[in-house]
Amino acid sequence: FDLRTNYKDKTYSLHIRNEKNKKPIKATISFFGSNEINGIYVASDLIMNLKKTIKFCDLKIDAEGYLSFDNEEYSIVLRDDVSDTVYLEPLVRGTVAKIDEIYFAGGLPTILEESVPKLNRLRDFLLVNPSVNIEIQGHVNGDGEKSLRAKKLSKKRAKNILQYLHKAGISPKRLSAKGFGFTKPVYEHPENEVQKEANRRVEILIK
Repeated sequence: FDLRTNYKDKTYSLHIRNEKNKKPIKATISFFGSNEINGIYVASDLIMNLKKTIKFCDLKIDAEGYLSFDNEEYSIVLRDDVSDTVYLEPLVRGTVAKIDEIYFAGGLPTILEESVPKLNRLRDFLLVNPSVNIEIQGHVNGDGEKSLRAKKLSKKRAKNILQYLHKAGISPKRLSAKGFGFTKPVYEHPENEVQKEANRRVEILIK
C-alpha cells in the first residue's frame, strides 16, 4: 500500500512477514497517538512519506491465523529513509501465550479497570480469528503455598475474564477457564516483587 505523494521526501516503510517462512502477510496495521501517522491500513507492505520523527505511537497489527502484535512505544527516527519489519507468529494449536497487563484486586477475582485495553485486544484477536477457541489459564503467586484457596482464586479470575469476553461479543462456546493456583509458578521460590508478579499471570491456550 504505497501512500507516497512526494518521492523526494523521506520514506517510511513497514513490512509484515510470517516469522516461520518470511513470506508477506496481509494484515490490519493500526497507528494511534501521533497526528503524523494516525490511521488504520490493510497491507503486507505499507509505504508513506513522513516529515518528522515519531517519538512515540501505539502500533497494533492483526492478521487471521497469527498472534497479534502490540507496541505501545513504537518510534520512528527519521534521519534517512526508514524500513522496519514485523514478524508475526503463526497460530499453532497447543500454543500457550501470556497476556500482559491484566490486573486484579489483591487477593480477589475482581478485574481492575486498567486491564480493559488488554482485554479488548484479546477480544479483537478472537474476532480476527473466528475459528480459534481458547482456554483462559489463571495463575497466582502463593509464596510457596500450593493451596486449594489459590487454585480457586485463579479459577475465579479466569472465569471473570471469560465473562468479560462473552459480554464483549465472543461466544462462550469458544471459551473455557482453568485455574492452576500456584502449581505452575515461573519462580517456585520468588525472591522479590518482580518474580512474584511474574507468577501472577494470565495465559491463553490456543485450542
